[in-house]
Amino acid sequence: MSCGVAREFLGAHSVVFSSWDVDEPAGREAWHAAGNPHVPALVIGSRAISLVSPRFQIAGALGLPSPQRLAAGRLLWDVAAIQEAWLALVRSVDWRALTMPTRSRGRTPIELVANVFNFYAELADAWAGRPVSWGGPGTLAAEAALVARLTDEAAVVSYVAEQVAAWQLFALDASEADPEGARLVANREGGTVVFRELLDAQRQHGAQHLRQVIATYAERAIPHAGRDPRELVPDLELPDDPF
Repeated sequence: MSCGVAREFLGAHSVVFSSWDVDEPAGREAWHAAGNPHVPALVIGSRAISLVSPRFQIAGALGLPSPQRLAAGRLLWDVAAIQEAWLALVRSVDWRALTMPTRSRGRTPIELVANVFNFYAELADAWAGRPVSWGGPGTLAAEAALVARLTDEAAVVSYVAEQVAAWQLFALDASEADPEGARLVANREGGTVVFRELLDAQRQHGAQHLRQVIATYAERAIPHAGRDPRELVPDLELPDDPF
C-alpha cells in the first residue's frame, strides 16, 4: 500500500518517475541494482531510501511541500476508528469471504488483517522503545505466524477484537504522554523517525487495505458491515484506485 501512496504523492506533484514491482523480473533486477533496499523504496540516482512514512520522506528528499502534520492525538483515534471498521467487517462475513484472494497482490482478507494489525503492534512497540522490523524479515515472519493461527472465523474476530482493545488503551497513554507525537522512534535502518509520521503512514496503510477488502466484496456482491474509512476520517489522502 505504501507504494500506492508514494505513486499518488509523486503524481500529485508532477514528478516523473518509474515504478517497479519486485515480484516481476524487471522489478527484481532494478531492486538488485539499487542494492536490495527494504521495500517500498525511493531511488534517486545511486541513493535508495526505504520508505516507512512515504509522503514525508519523499517531500524531504525531493524538496516538495510537506503534507499537513496532524497531531498524534488526532491520528491515534483515527486509527482506532479504522480498526473498529475492520472489526465490524470481519464479524459480518463468513470463512469463504475471509479466505478469498483480493487484487492486493492476491492476498486474502486474513492476510491483510495480519499485515495491517501487525504494523499497528509495531507502532506500539516502537513507542515503547522496543526494536521493530518495519517490513523486514521479522515483520514477514510475524505475519506468517499470525496467519497460521487464524484458522477460523472465531479466531479472526477474537484477534481483531483484542487488537482494537489494546490499541485504545495505547492511544489513551500515548496521546496523554505526547499529544503532538514528536517522540523519535527507531526506524529499520538504525536511525530515527518522528512517531507521528509513522502513525500517519500506518493510518493510511490500514485504511487503504480496508478499502481493498470492501472493493473485493463489492465486486463479488458479498454483503458486509464494513465502512469506507473515508467516511470515518474525511481528510484521509488515499489513492483513487484501491488497488
